[in-house]
Amino acid sequence: MLEPESLLVCSQLAISGFNCAVYAPTEFLLHNPGAYIGAVHFCNEGLGRKGQSQLAEACVGGVGAQAAKENAGDYTAVEQVCLTGANRMQRETCMRQGLEYYKQSNGNDIPKHLCDSLTKLKGLCLSFGK
Repeated sequence: MLEPESLLVCSQLAISGFNCAVYAPTEFLLHNPGAYIGAVHFCNEGLGRKGQSQLAEACVGGVGAQAAKENAGDYTAVEQVCLTGANRMQRETCMRQGLEYYKQSNGNDIPKHLCDSLTKLKGLCLSFGK
């Protein structure tokens, strides 16, 4: 999963296509450490332009989760990555997946101070999980 064209396999998997799209950025980032914005472009080039907008959104969400995992506690970095999404839905899904990762890995709600550092997606963060 290093070339955008390889993402087309996700659209051909009836049952696990969504999971394929969510986890594809993990593979991309394994080979391109820290290239989160490149991963967002990878998702959109591989799926967004092929009429697979829901899978592209899931893929960008996977970037958000991976960015949160690799930047624990620094959600301004996650927000910056998510803001490169192609549209509002991608940006919000990316941030939601990052926040969901926080909740699952820490076992508690998102602390307010984490949201306070955000700019454009602060409202989404503050309302997450309520």
